[in-house]
Amino acid sequence: MRISTGQFQAVSLQSMLERQAQLSKTQQQLATGRRVLTPADDPAAAARALDLTRSIDELEQYQKNADRALMRMNMEDTVLDQVGDIIIRLNTLAMQAKNDTNGPAERALIGEEVKELLQATVQLGNTMDGTGEYLFGGYKSQTPPFVFDGDGDVEYQGDEGERRFKVGPSREVTIANSGQRAFMDIPDGEGGTRSLFETMNNMLNALQPDDPAAIDIHEDLGQVMADFQRATEHVLENRARVGGRINVIESEMEGSSMALVELKAALSAAEDLDYAEAISRFTLELVGLEASQMSYMKIQGLSLFNYI
Repeated sequence: MRISTGQFQAVSLQSMLERQAQLSKTQQQLATGRRVLTPADDPAAAARALDLTRSIDELEQYQKNADRALMRMNMEDTVLDQVGDIIIRLNTLAMQAKNDTNGPAERALIGEEVKELLQATVQLGNTMDGTGEYLFGGYKSQTPPFVFDGDGDVEYQGDEGERRFKVGPSREVTIANSGQRAFMDIPDGEGGTRSLFETMNNMLNALQPDDPAAIDIHEDLGQVMADFQRATEHVLENRARVGGRINVIESEMEGSSMALVELKAALSAAEDLDYAEAISRFTLELVGLEASQMSYMKIQGLSLFNYI
């Protein structure tokens, strides 16, 4: 069979180009650390990798949601703990004020401390999270939930919505109690509710009355102390609710973390490169390309005139 010079050149060049393309692909695999560079390399593995990547992205988003939910709930627990400390202090002050060794002047001084504690409680109710949203505003998280009106009473301007975050494929959790639940709807012992701020103002009215003759200091402070006791129980109930949610999230995060490890291992198996095999293959391909180039050059230089 006779092969023309043109055919020889075309076949040789095509062979070298194919070897160069394969070598370039192997070099790219080594550079990226990935066996599957395009779906055409391994359609089944590429489809598997795509599904795994989607699952990983979804779980990582759940983890981010869980982290934010934990941040908010830990902040809420800290705030409620501080509110509980304030109520304890208020109860102590009420006991002191009930003592008959304290007269109007001493009770007025106690009242000044109560005013400071009232301000502090409002500030705690208006705590913001790390993203600038108010913890206890419900769905109205962009404006302060608690404000003083013209009479010195505290009004709640949020709503009763309790925001929820999805922290797992089938798990949603409430990320904060509304201010209505946390501060306003405290049982009064008679089937109704009374806000913590109302109880604090009742204490102030008893300590600094407009008409001292119109009040019974012992009876009024006794009622205030009973309300503070119920407020303490209410705060503890809310903290227990928050603690339960934290436990749920931490459990979900632990399960998600384990699933992420397994999914990433499966993704690695589907698309990652076996470096030892790739380096060996790269060496063989390089040797093959160099041999092809050398043989082409030698054969290209042959001519019958060399033998005449």
